[in-house]
Amino acid sequence: MLTSLSRHLRHLMGVVEELSFKNVPQRLATYLLKLSNGGVDGTGRTGVPASTVTLDLTKSQLASALGTIPATLSRAFYTLSHEGWIAVNGANIELLDRDRLQALSQTLEAGDRPLL
Repeated sequence: MLTSLSRHLRHLMGVVEELSFKNVPQRLATYLLKLSNGGVDGTGRTGVPASTVTLDLTKSQLASALGTIPATLSRAFYTLSHEGWIAVNGANIELLDRDRLQALSQTLEAGDRPLL
């Protein structure tokens, strides 16, 4: 039971850190990379990460999961698309520049120039 509680606490600390120190494009990049690596639930899968992911959430649900509102999420999708890092085709998102998305998702410094 203590192990489970500890795991849950680490997860919550990660969520607080992401919401506190990452802007919406950074959180979106993190989400897309996790999804391409086998899911956001941490189960993962073997093999090469997917280059295309399919979103199974509505825009409102995804915005809520990322701690934002749908309009800001749309701007984040536009920003990443305009930079050439992703291509959006409905619910299918192609990850065009995984390295740049990875670098963006790992940025945690408060005060970074926001992309929005």
